[in-house]
Amino acid sequence: MTVGVLGALGWLGTVWAHRRGRRWTWPLAVTLLVLGTALAVTNLTITEYGGQLVPTWLGVVGLAPSIAGLVAVVLLRRERNA
Repeated sequence: MTVGVLGALGWLGTVWAHRRGRRWTWPLAVTLLVLGTALAVTNLTITEYGGQLVPTWLGVVGLAPSIAGLVAVVLLRRERNA
C-alpha cells in the first residue's frame, strides 16, 4: 500500500509540474515509469523457497499502472516535441 501511495503522489506531482510548465516533467515521468515497472516485474519474478512469493495474477495486475504510465510518458513526449 505504501508503494501505491508513493506512486500516486509521484504522478500527481508530475501532473502538477506539467501544468506549471516545468521543464523537468518529462524526466520525472520517465523515472517514475522505470521505477514502477521495475517493481512490478520484481513482483512477477520474486521467489522464496522455490515458490512464487506473489501470485501471477496479482503480478500481472500490478503491471497495469505501468501501462498507464507508458501512455502518459508518450503523451508528454509528443507534447514536448510539438
